[in-house]
Amino acid sequence: MTMVEQLPALHETIFEMMLKARWVKFYTFTDGGGCRLAWTTGGAQRAMILKAIILSYDLYDEDYAPVAFTIMSRSGDLNGMAETAHPELLAFWRDCCDEIGLKSLMDDCLAFVQIVCHFHQNT
Repeated sequence: MTMVEQLPALHETIFEMMLKARWVKFYTFTDGGGCRLAWTTGGAQRAMILKAIILSYDLYDEDYAPVAFTIMSRSGDLNGMAETAHPELLAFWRDCCDEIGLKSLMDDCLAFVQIVCHFHQNT
């Protein structure tokens, strides 16, 4: 199974985590392969801040960037990269990941970033 084929399953896993944490009210997949997502107020606020972090640190541009940032937020350093990230933003990222139960796995972190970037405005 290719990464493209795995994306719906990865997204569904993250959607379920967000649903359980009460970040989203519901999500549905459309016949055309898209998705509809309804954020809670708190989830939408977190997603807005997370998207700003993602764009500020170019986490959307490389597959490894989201997992590296997640590891850095938990350990405080990743080969000296922590110096470039603001500690409060790292703490917010870590707290959000912990709140939904996101592990530091590349595919999960990548799906999380994709969801936040593509669906944050749909409240």
